[in-house]
Amino acid sequence: MAAHLWMGWRDGCEGRTIVKTKTISAALQAANAPVGVHKIAGVAGLYLKIGETGAGSYFYRYRLGDRRREIGLGSRDKVSLADACKAAKAWAVLRDEGHDPIETRRRERADNLAKSRAQQPITFKEMAESYLQAHGASWKHRYAKAGWWNPLAKFAFPIIGGLSLDEIEISHITAIMLRAEKAGAPDTARRVRSRIELVLNAAIAQGLRTATLINPAGGKLIAAAHPSKRRGERPHYRAVKIDDAQEVFRALEAEEGSAFAAWLFMVLTAARPSEALEARWAEVDFDRRLWTLPPERMKSAKQHVVPLSTAALAVLDRQQRLRAGDAVFPGRSGSPLSYASFATAPAKAGIDACTPHGWRSCFRDWCGDIGDVPRDLAEAALAHSLNATEGAYRRMTAVERRREVMTRYADWLNDRRGKVLAFPTGKTV
Repeated sequence: MAAHLWMGWRDGCEGRTIVKTKTISAALQAANAPVGVHKIAGVAGLYLKIGETGAGSYFYRYRLGDRRREIGLGSRDKVSLADACKAAKAWAVLRDEGHDPIETRRRERADNLAKSRAQQPITFKEMAESYLQAHGASWKHRYAKAGWWNPLAKFAFPIIGGLSLDEIEISHITAIMLRAEKAGAPDTARRVRSRIELVLNAAIAQGLRTATLINPAGGKLIAAAHPSKRRGERPHYRAVKIDDAQEVFRALEAEEGSAFAAWLFMVLTAARPSEALEARWAEVDFDRRLWTLPPERMKSAKQHVVPLSTAALAVLDRQQRLRAGDAVFPGRSGSPLSYASFATAPAKAGIDACTPHGWRSCFRDWCGDIGDVPRDLAEAALAHSLNATEGAYRRMTAVERRREVMTRYADWLNDRRGKVLAFPTGKTV
């Protein structure tokens, strides 16, 4: 075995000079090579590098123009000396033809990866992740992404999460909805169905699901296939009955904490749950008794001004004693209370307050059946958009007229029946 001295060879990985290496010409020599960088006889530019742990790997060193580069050929345990020689010679041919071995291998790996992915159809879960990434950034509510994703993860993914997009059928969708309904979440079942429909529509549009298979989560298809959907009526948020509203309101009023304060404020202002939870002190004008919600927090993307009744101001007075930041209804961290903590608080206290959003329906029923409130004032209080023609003529939001409405509603909730009178007729402002 011929000795070959290389003075001053510097190991780039371990940062020290290797004084002596050997030229290797046989597999046994490669297997027993000591620590260092060893030249392989018969193949220019082929080396075997052995680290202090005994692990070894082959690499091919070459020049391309003014650049000197190295390309790994694999570990000594997995690649034989003969295979390393063959690979180095193949790379040398490419180098002589003007191709860079490293760039060539990168392109080959990228092509192989693309082919591999093309052979493996995308799953529903992967498509749902892609949809959320594409659309979630534009959703305004801080919990919107989690609220969109979690029901899918709970009810849909166990059934179709691992299926390819083309494998999903109507029977899978009905099974998902039944799963949610048996868990006591019929409204969630409807929302999950709708989200699956959106994801599969996106998949069809991108050519990832065969268009001729149609969308098995389509509302009309499910209405025909799913027994509980054959009535043809869209389920609504579960709302407290108008006859029970006063008793439930008093029960909520008797409890302490930010969650119950947020419930009271939401009910007294007829606001959406998210609007109440995200309330900021900077939005409240105590002198004018107004709560002004900025456009970015409104479903309509328009500023909404809410006149505050004495009862609503009393809730804010309670919260001011706990004030530590700008959130009116803070959680433990000082940021706005989470929706989950808010929504589940009444049930934990033994109060059946139904769904938070259902109280807007209660307010609308009171306006029509008890308060005798004109339609345009009731819709303005709910921050509903009027139709195009009506909206063009009715541009004012009648804050002071609505103040009277909210005061009478608060009095009714507190069972001061004597103050619930028919709303004055005449021209609204």
